[in-house]
Amino acid sequence: EGYALPHCKIRDVNSHYIETVSNKSGCKDGISIDVLPFDTVPNSSIARYFHCYHLFDILNIIKIKRRWIFIPENNVGLIRKTIYRFLSIFTDEYKLIRKYEHIQKKYNGKFGYFYVSETTGLDYFRFVDKREYYSETQNWRYMDKEFRIPVENDLLLANSYGDYHKLPPIEKRVGQPGIEKVVFDSAD
Repeated sequence: EGYALPHCKIRDVNSHYIETVSNKSGCKDGISIDVLPFDTVPNSSIARYFHCYHLFDILNIIKIKRRWIFIPENNVGLIRKTIYRFLSIFTDEYKLIRKYEHIQKKYNGKFGYFYVSETTGLDYFRFVDKREYYSETQNWRYMDKEFRIPVENDLLLANSYGDYHKLPPIEKRVGQPGIEKVVFDSAD
């Protein structure tokens, strides 16, 4: 309840990780790992641009309806926020969610599309890669759980993050924006 992003999280329910953006939404908090959906996206970068920003606009209206706060890192200007607030008055939240999911999955299973991306609008362009890189998977253990990951995981991480094996210079090391509180092993 109150969660506005179209991906799920695996949460440590014995912790608190409170973000400015969702603090007033009523959604659960806690240290988490994102589980991001990857969907088929258009081959053309111009078509991807329109696909992404259509999703982005709907997602921002959902955020307003669920009482999320825009922080500077969201890159949403005052005019767009005003339009989103106005549109949120006249739109049904669940119809927006269904519309979002329809647009998000629009290209899935269609012949002739060769790219996928993390289509939650957050890092759509950073994660555009060839679908074939995800076709072959392997088991990978993380802590006490086993997950299926792409065999090409090193290539995919490098495409998205650059040389992720090397730490960035100290002046470029920044944390997640808008974190209000982090508590490990809370006794709720």
